[in-house]
Amino acid sequence: MSADKFTVALCQTPSVSSALEVSEARKVALASAKEFVEEAKKKEPGLSMVILPEMFNCPYGTKFFEPFAETVPGPGEVVNEAESPSTAFLVKLAKENSIWLIGGSISEGKEGKVYNTSLALKPDGTIVAKHRKVHLFDINVPGKITFKESDTLTAGSEITTFEGPWGTTGLAICYDVRFAELALCMRERGAKVLIYPGAFNSTTGPAHWKKLMTGRALDTQTFVVAC
Repeated sequence: MSADKFTVALCQTPSVSSALEVSEARKVALASAKEFVEEAKKKEPGLSMVILPEMFNCPYGTKFFEPFAETVPGPGEVVNEAESPSTAFLVKLAKENSIWLIGGSISEGKEGKVYNTSLALKPDGTIVAKHRKVHLFDINVPGKITFKESDTLTAGSEITTFEGPWGTTGLAICYDVRFAELALCMRERGAKVLIYPGAFNSTTGPAHWKKLMTGRALDTQTFVVAC
């Protein structure tokens, strides 16, 4: 990997079954993520970064976010496996595969609130960035989809960037991509790459995914990577 070139793998892991108990569902999800990352590394030995999808470790539904919530340490904080099993898993996964890793997102429990939180980790497992989803996905398309993240989740309030060998990188989550101002703020901080782990649905996904990613790339004149 150099400052001029890096290779990214996007892992679209299977949805987590809602029929399983929390501990078992998380175990299955983490095993699946491990398998995907290892397969990507095997196919591309010079791989620089792997990106996992939004809420990769739990079923995607508002009723699941709270029971699956765990402590999510940020940069410089201690990772306790008992309190933060998914974060501990990501630290180990990055180390074992010597890759930069974007941990999709995890349901984070903090002081009675629940956040949709993503982590960026270096190849040595060090956490270098933590982003809480700023724009929550509340939608009502009559006859197709009704979903309201704000019923369960609390919005984050921070713009998130971190430094990699290729330069400054911005990190946001899914619905955040619809808001150009957030992307422009990351660009203002020097971001050359914007990363958006996501979990679009089958109604808005086909209609909006490519348009939104292309739009943010045009707005900011950066590379946009989304999973």
